[in-house]
Amino acid sequence: MIQLTNTSDAGFAVFKRWFRLRSGIDLEHYTDVALRRCIALATHGVGHDPKRLKQQIAARQICVQTCLRTMIPKVTYLFRDPEEWEHLHAFISWRIQCFPRPLRVWSAGCSYGAEAYSLTMLLDDLAPHYNHYIVGTDIDDNAIRASIEGIFSTEEADTISAKYGVRYLSARGNDHQVIARLRRQVVFEQHNLLRDPIKSDMDVVACRNVLTYLNKDAQTQMFDRFYASLMPGGMLFIGLDDPVPPSPIFLQLSRCIYMRLPGPAQSSTLSGPDFIQFIVKYVQIC
Repeated sequence: MIQLTNTSDAGFAVFKRWFRLRSGIDLEHYTDVALRRCIALATHGVGHDPKRLKQQIAARQICVQTCLRTMIPKVTYLFRDPEEWEHLHAFISWRIQCFPRPLRVWSAGCSYGAEAYSLTMLLDDLAPHYNHYIVGTDIDDNAIRASIEGIFSTEEADTISAKYGVRYLSARGNDHQVIARLRRQVVFEQHNLLRDPIKSDMDVVACRNVLTYLNKDAQTQMFDRFYASLMPGGMLFIGLDDPVPPSPIFLQLSRCIYMRLPGPAQSSTLSGPDFIQFIVKYVQIC
């Protein structure tokens, strides 16, 4: 009998092929830790025979989505890592002063929407008169449905400032819900970061604590895709545990915030004196 305990064995190869056909997701992109978590869940209570495993999973439609949620844990908070959000607030504030226009923001791998709504609150506070474009995407359609509701537990809302909490959250039993006006400002879509077309001309891309679950090749691919998604001078906002983006294409501004540098043959919205002024201004703020 084939044991599905090693991510390189024949049994798991059968499972990966089946999973890709059922979900459209290639498990080759994920780390061994994430894959073992998926294996442990998929084989629980059904044995280790890959043929029997496929039969059992096919009869339980929830299994694919459950595996997805298990591979990348949905740990999410409003304004997670507050110090980094303070840096982002200062950074976006100066960018809006330099380029007074609506911003385009993408929360990639948004889970239940905490980062997308945090960005919406920040933009509404800084520039409420603009009609910003804010989109949140996730591979898990159950997460997308939950994001649209915008409901967070007390623990998930614990890191939000009192000012934002009063303005942007309303009581919903023992939980908190983002007010309707802000919920209407965010578009949520199911999206595969490694396969589907990227969002373009973004001022900010936030992808936090997703890259750490991908292998090195997939991480490189994601940084290339985010580079292509961002406008020159745009910001990439990652998690504390995520890998550092490559320095030739991104400039580190804080532990989690990186500026997309212009390519050698590209014109930039932040070039020459403006680019230097931006760096000097940001250093002064921090």
